[in-house]
Amino acid sequence: TLAVAEHTIAMILAMAKDTQYPDDKLGWKPHPDSRSVLEELRHVTIGLEMTTAVAKGEKFDFEAREKDDASKPKTRASMVTEMEAAIAASFPEVEGKQSPSLIGWLEHQGEHYGKLVTAYRVNGIVPPVSRPK
Repeated sequence: TLAVAEHTIAMILAMAKDTQYPDDKLGWKPHPDSRSVLEELRHVTIGLEMTTAVAKGEKFDFEAREKDDASKPKTRASMVTEMEAAIAASFPEVEGKQSPSLIGWLEHQGEHYGKLVTAYRVNGIVPPVSRPK
């Protein structure tokens, strides 16, 4: 299950880096009460940071971290850099401590991946994993 979760996060990272999804659509939301594409990607990143903290036995205030994120640059480049750093920190920690809650949280990323696929499709863009090789 850890390999599946890591694969899902790798597909999310590929979407984050994918310039076929235009920067001007990163603010797109399926509904006013939902996250934008960029917010969804940042949410995954913050979740990875939380997973790292939990694996280390540290406390993590998810809501406070999301509030702190509001002041960060709203660019693809900044988000990709943060996501790559979060992945690099998280995976080794989780591999050493494969608790059901940590694995479950990583598997939850599939839900976020599905939301991102919907954003692609509604905006007329084929997700990276579905493009011809």
